[in-house]
Amino acid sequence: MNVRLKALKKIAQTQTTTPAVPVTGTPAAVSISMFPTVTLGWGSNNTSHIQKFIDTLNMSMYVLSKGKIDFDKMRQQNFNVDLSSYVASLKGIAALAKDFSQKILTNNGVVYKEALKPEEKSAIIGGIRGSATFGTISDGGIDPALPAKIGGNFKTIILNLLNNIK
Repeated sequence: MNVRLKALKKIAQTQTTTPAVPVTGTPAAVSISMFPTVTLGWGSNNTSHIQKFIDTLNMSMYVLSKGKIDFDKMRQQNFNVDLSSYVASLKGIAALAKDFSQKILTNNGVVYKEALKPEEKSAIIGGIRGSATFGTISDGGIDPALPAKIGGNFKTIILNLLNNIK
């Protein structure tokens, strides 16, 4: 037993882990101005919260894909990108980005033609907050570099933004 314990300790000491490679650079900028009718639909009082939501999704996808995917690339490909080789968190965040694009940045894929009523906004926000997609995303531990890049834990930031959109 003692020999086995010593052998295990020796193995544990000799194993090395590959250090996490920090992601350098920044993702392509995505501005709310790329979606000109968002302000019409959601009101100018929500533009800063919606922009922060975009920025958080953008940086999160960029970090979790090690610089290969960002919100703009996903958007340009209609959110149909093969994510099978990426971590589960990226898949959940990409699905959330698709939901966000369809339900907030556009009116189910079409431009807003009029302002949303408060009850419509509440229903959309509640739908995103309560979705199975959002529920599967963890708050912490997604990637050690992510909180520093986005200013906190992903899910907490997104929940706060959803709560601020009125």
